Amino acid sequence: MVGTDLVFGLVLAIVGSAVHWTVGSISTTVLFQLLLGGVPGVILGCILSTRVPAQKLKTVVATVAICAGLQLMWSGAHAYAASHAVRAVHIVRTVAASATR
Repeated sequence: MVGTDLVFGLVLAIVGSAVHWTVGSISTTVLFQLLLGGVPGVILGCILSTRVPAQKLKTVVATVAICAGLQLMWSGAHAYAASHAVRAVHIVRTVAASATR
């Protein structure tokens, strides 16, 4: 199961990277930041996975995944609300301008 997940993640990363590379939207700054955090994280995770009991490790991984998902939802909700607030202000101004004519 773990091997399948790792291979799927690797293939997904390669395909996604290739698409971004061909489109020309690779940000080297972001790439280096991801590598700077990701490579030590993988190494530390490999070391800890052999020393931490499986149940505790599952709990930690699930907690991190839930927190990351909540943070992503929070960011998306803020972006959505901000874009709709700008549209609402534009609509109100348009209606107010047409009412004064």
